[in-house]
Amino acid sequence: MAIFCGEIETEFIDCEQTSISYDSRGIATINLTVVSPNGTLRGKYNDLTIGGVHFTGVTVSVDGTPIEGSTAHDFKIVVIAAGN
Repeated sequence: MAIFCGEIETEFIDCEQTSISYDSRGIATINLTVVSPNGTLRGKYNDLTIGGVHFTGVTVSVDGTPIEGSTAHDFKIVVIAAGN
C-alpha cells in the first residue's frame, strides 16, 4: 500500500503524523495515524511504500481511540520493518 495523504478504503492517513526512524541496523520504526469513520481498520499496514521506499514488516502496536461525537476512531499504529 502506498502512503499518501488522503482516503484509502474509507480510512484517512494523517501524513503530518507519520514518522520513520531507523536503528543502527537500518530497521525502521514507522508511526502512522489513521482515522477510520466506522471504528475498524480495513487496511493492512505491514506492507507499505513511503517516499518511494518499500517497507515490509510487522505491526507491533495498534491503539484506537474513539473521536468524541462520532463513530470514527483515531488509530495510532506502529510497524517495525525493513525497507528496500
